[in-house]
Amino acid sequence: MKTFQQKVCLALGTMMMLAAIPTYAGASCGGNGWNCYKKGMSYMQQGQYAKAVEELKYAATKLPDQAAVHSELAKAYEKVEKYQLAADHYYKQAALYKNKGENQQSYLAALRKADELNSTIEFYQVEEAPAETVQLAKYEPARGAYIGAFIGGEQKFKDSSYNWGGDLNEFEEFNEMTGKKHATFFDYGSIGTTLNQSLQQQEQDIKAAGAAVHIAYEPNRGLQEVTKEAITKYAEELRDLGVPVFLRYASEMNGKWVPWNGNPSLYIEKWKMVHDIMEQIAPNVAMVWSPSEMPLDQIDAYYPGDAYVDWVGISIYSAQFENGDITKPTDRRNPLESLDYIYNKYASRKPIMISEYAASHEAGFAPNKQDTSKFAVAKMTYFYESIKTKYPRVKCIQWYSANNYNLADKSKNRVNYSLLEGGGKGVLERYKKIIEDPYFLSNVVNGPLVEKQANLPKASKQIKGSVKATKDMTLRTWVKSYDAYISQVVYKLNGERLEVCATAPYEITVPYAKLKSGKNTLEAVVFDSKSRVAKTESITIQK
Repeated sequence: MKTFQQKVCLALGTMMMLAAIPTYAGASCGGNGWNCYKKGMSYMQQGQYAKAVEELKYAATKLPDQAAVHSELAKAYEKVEKYQLAADHYYKQAALYKNKGENQQSYLAALRKADELNSTIEFYQVEEAPAETVQLAKYEPARGAYIGAFIGGEQKFKDSSYNWGGDLNEFEEFNEMTGKKHATFFDYGSIGTTLNQSLQQQEQDIKAAGAAVHIAYEPNRGLQEVTKEAITKYAEELRDLGVPVFLRYASEMNGKWVPWNGNPSLYIEKWKMVHDIMEQIAPNVAMVWSPSEMPLDQIDAYYPGDAYVDWVGISIYSAQFENGDITKPTDRRNPLESLDYIYNKYASRKPIMISEYAASHEAGFAPNKQDTSKFAVAKMTYFYESIKTKYPRVKCIQWYSANNYNLADKSKNRVNYSLLEGGGKGVLERYKKIIEDPYFLSNVVNGPLVEKQANLPKASKQIKGSVKATKDMTLRTWVKSYDAYISQVVYKLNGERLEVCATAPYEITVPYAKLKSGKNTLEAVVFDSKSRVAKTESITIQK
């Protein structure tokens, strides 16, 4: 993936080329940058966006260190649907904010706008490959990602009249409905409570479904309730379950909305105590440290240290409307932006877990609830296929399958993430198709009580510039665009159309027989939802 610095360099290069293009704007405002800026703003207010671009473009060449100028030029480019140019100037705005020490929120807002509009194509070769020689964490697969789910919010399983599938419990039934066994199921627990009879039955049902237990274990009355006695009792119960347990203790600790936020040193002290007790009593427990995606500047202060963490997690959601407001769509928001910080910071040391993910197929406060199934299918596909192709250190992804319109807290009744209620709208069907891939794993491996991983799924290796072919090649592209609803990717080999793909991961086979001796050019052309070219990129294949 391109770093922020690389993106800024590309943006600067684009602006230098633009500066060399003759324009009438300088003459029309006397060659004064601020006059051109004011004139451009006037054109924006009048809705004359093409003229605004010309004025603001000239202003940017005269006032290159003014973030406001780049921001307004980016907005003008958006209006005339020149999205890559808009992204370039938002990146410049973000760089100026960062260099001048502006508050992080201003910097991140500009960066997010840039990333939303930036288009990227990356080529990957898919092939059999041996496992990397690295030390695996507890329950970490050498390759592939566990699929997991939360189904405690599925109304179907709460309905007393529901016709169960023979002797199947709800977790086994969910596996049947989704077409594949899930490796983990998760639920929530509160410190100070034990695995009561109801929870014990639930964990035993998960065990019967052949899955690992994942528990979001929360000190809801604050860190003072995290005592040695309470944790020791809980560790004994988790040990006695006799299955792998992923313990997501006190997650989202960097957010002010949880009662265990605010004292990083005490948090770390309690974390280390929990870790040590689990290590001594319950070797089947893997500790998952899982901050919230925001605020970023508070995450690292809560990290207990590599010796006390098995997995690093993060929860990410895709809802089509911001806070349920149907006037604020989020179609361009990239869920991977939330992953990138954690991945870049910790993935070299720890396996990464998507502790919770979901995309809404209904959104907006009632009575303005909207069908957003197209959004859900697009975001789900993009997210899971990106994990498979681009983020090999993500080793588990868990879907939060619940209809939040049924929550007692009406302030949260704005989204429906239920996979089972998404059946017939393409959501459940798409999920089933995605997880068919052997890359998504059904059994926890490599740790106490389980077997070692026997079969490795294929690996995706990024091609940077060129690749040598010795036989037929399987290739795919990772595509990110300003348009969440890409219509197709057209592949051309030496100028001739080779194949067309309509759905990620846009995978093709390049026949060795079709390659000429020497250099061959494979081009990928991405079309947006209006059949316009959004991005073109190519690699060289050497035969």
